[in-house]
Amino acid sequence: MLGSEAIFNCTTCAACVEVCPVSNNPAEIILEFRRHFVDGTGHDAGHDGRCQPQPGVARTSPCRNRAANQADWRNGLDVPVFEPGVSDYLLWIGCSVSYEPRAQETARAMVRILEAAGISYGILAQSRCTGDPAKMMGNEMQFVDMAQANIEEFREQRVQKVITPARTASTASTAITPELGADWQTIPHSVLIDELLADGRLRIAAQSDEKITLHDPCYLARHNGIVEARAACWRPWAS
Repeated sequence: MLGSEAIFNCTTCAACVEVCPVSNNPAEIILEFRRHFVDGTGHDAGHDGRCQPQPGVARTSPCRNRAANQADWRNGLDVPVFEPGVSDYLLWIGCSVSYEPRAQETARAMVRILEAAGISYGILAQSRCTGDPAKMMGNEMQFVDMAQANIEEFREQRVQKVITPARTASTASTAITPELGADWQTIPHSVLIDELLADGRLRIAAQSDEKITLHDPCYLARHNGIVEARAACWRPWAS
């Protein structure tokens, strides 16, 4: 018998989907189990039918309570705020970049790349969580509320193109999912960097024969089909 602990331990990496001999989608089945476990207030229904606290359910950002300031990641950088009709790209920061040290390094590097390439971009004045942690833990209602709020702000800001430096590329896939009415282009940072290099807008000072791999087999590769950086279309995996 499969219990709730096993259901909530799944990381939705989609390795099971890739190797399933009968082309089933176990990851989506697991998400559906989670939705049944979790009610609208983020509780787990116990064996007796009564709701019990489910500590694994993230209702907002899993990094939210860390001792950090949202603006810490851009210390020493002059990062512009997105201006409707002026900025070409929105650099989506989300919540992990605001609080997680390794994600901060990625965001800072992305800012330097955009500046070097002369890209017109900006970030939101206030960083927001996509609701992805809530969705992945089965709290679909919380996710929809947060995603719709993000979509509404994107429309108010007239956002057309979004760059996401998220390590799993799941951040923008859920915040900007077309299933909820989004209609703008989302570009993983690895794809944009490849395009800038190909166009000559970004140059590498020291050339070498060494090959570097961006290792993201879960969301970029399995869920979204991006293996070569030149993939032109990014299809968010979200139901």
